[in-house]
Formats: sequence, C-alpha cells, structure tokens
Amino acid sequence: MKTLSTPRPLWPLSGLSLAFVIGLSGLVSPAWAQTDDAAARRFERIERQLREVRDIVLQARSTGQPVEIKLAEPDPQIASLRARSEDLELTLRQMTGQMDSLTQDLVKTQRDLKAQESENRALQDRITA
Repeated sequence: MKTLSTPRPLWPLSGLSLAFVIGLSGLVSPAWAQTDDAAARRFERIERQLREVRDIVLQARSTGQPVEIKLAEPDPQIASLRARSEDLELTLRQMTGQMDSLTQDLVKTQRDLKAQESENRALQDRITA
C-alpha cells in the first residue's frame, strides 16, 4: 500500500521571507535618513505599505485562505501627470527649435543691417565729396 504525501503549503515560507525583508529594511533606513529627507519619507511610506501587506498576509493565513498578491494598476493621477509632463516636454522642444530659428534669423538680420549701414556711409561719403 502506497501513501501519498500532500505538498506542504508555501505560506509559512512567504511569511518568513516577508519578516526577513522587514528586518532588513530596519537596517537600511538609518542610512537613507541621513542622506536625503525625501528618500527617507519615501522609504517610510514603503515600509508602511510593506507592513500593511504583511498584516493582510497574516490575516489571510489565519483564516486558512490562500494568499494572492496582485500588482496594482498604475494610479490614474500619475498616468495623467506623466502624459502632461510628456506634453510639456514636447512643447519645450518645439519652442527651443523656434528660438534657435529666430536666433539665426536675428543674427542674419544684424549682419544685413551692418552691411546696409556700411553702404549708407559709403553713399554719404560720395555725396559729401
């Protein structure tokens, strides 16, 4: 008679790996806090989110339900800001091109003006002579 062994659930390992990541994050946070306040705030936000995920995993594990973690969709506000930023970059590139063209026209006009002024002086000298 053969006995079949049932596979062990992976959730204890996921909980251990999550605890390990949280433990490592505590070692890294002082270094970030010293270098940049913005990075420290971002790191604290990520830590809060990680704690929330950990709480969700532990709660689901206690109920015996399988734990599924899905990637979140991009935030619509971030997507709209990204599109707006791309539009602004395109407008800036176009305006820079127009400015370059206008600068070249200005330089040419200044050269033409100097040439006209020298011709006018030459004509004035001929008239006075």
